[in-house]
Amino acid sequence: MVDNCFGEAGHSVVIEEFLTGVEASILSVFDGKQITPFISAKDHKKIKEGETGLNTGGMGVIAPNPYVSDSVFEDFRENIMIPTAEGLIAEDLRFAGIIFFGLMINEKGVYLLEYNLRLGDPETQAVLPLLKSDLLGIIEKAMDKGLSEKDLKWSGHCSCAVVQASGGYPLVYAKGYEIKGIEKEDRVYISGAVLENDKLLTSGGRVLTVVGVASDAERAKADAYALAEKIHFTDQYYRKDIGTI
Repeated sequence: MVDNCFGEAGHSVVIEEFLTGVEASILSVFDGKQITPFISAKDHKKIKEGETGLNTGGMGVIAPNPYVSDSVFEDFRENIMIPTAEGLIAEDLRFAGIIFFGLMINEKGVYLLEYNLRLGDPETQAVLPLLKSDLLGIIEKAMDKGLSEKDLKWSGHCSCAVVQASGGYPLVYAKGYEIKGIEKEDRVYISGAVLENDKLLTSGGRVLTVVGVASDAERAKADAYALAEKIHFTDQYYRKDIGTI
């Protein structure tokens, strides 16, 4: 600021509170009148186990988020979700679509970190398998401005999603390795791969996501990792601690 090296941008300083705590993701649908929330999820962003290393697009998810208690969810609803809907309506920003809430939970309460107008990756892969209601029906009701929480039915189960990445991600990584071990009945969501000459080849940093669904979180994690161990490609990498921290 003294040397004016930032120009006009250096004429003011914004001081922000440094937040610590546990992150949570809540997907929702806005129908132009109200926001209807999905169940919570916990994303693991760091590349290495123990939440260390570089940030990524997401290395795994558990749902529901064990840190989102009834009181935490009520805090989110009253102080973030409802005011968001009221603000959208007040500014006549009416639309039918997804709102992604990125949250931080600590001893002071629930803080909003970010909004996104999209489904999250890999949160979606963990949340939607737990939805019993028809997704198309939810979308249609939102388009008709008639969606409510009673339209969303959940299985009551838990899920664990584990992302398999190319070695070197999120920096430099090689492509073109064949992926083996996926069977038709497996719950696998492919994102960074291409089909060439009847072979599935890696083409991105985050290659695929495997998902386990079970009656409790521990079984869901066990199912996800059992599936992850079946799938192989050169330089394959995935975290072994999704859902344990």
